[in-house]
Amino acid sequence: EREPDGTSVAVLVRSCRQQDCSDGEWMSAPSTPTRIAERYLQLQVEMTSDGVTEPELRGLHLDTR
Repeated sequence: EREPDGTSVAVLVRSCRQQDCSDGEWMSAPSTPTRIAERYLQLQVEMTSDGVTEPELRGLHLDTR
């Protein structure tokens, strides 16, 4: 990710048992390998600009088994 001054990038994740993830809670994505025992997984990226400069997410890596 690229975050110039005044901008931000946040990656959120939630795991859930229900298909619509109504039973999951959003939390910051872990930066180290983490086992997720639930059936479903959702990711969300929140990017905030300062009105002039934009942040950039160049990649997102997710391993599954």
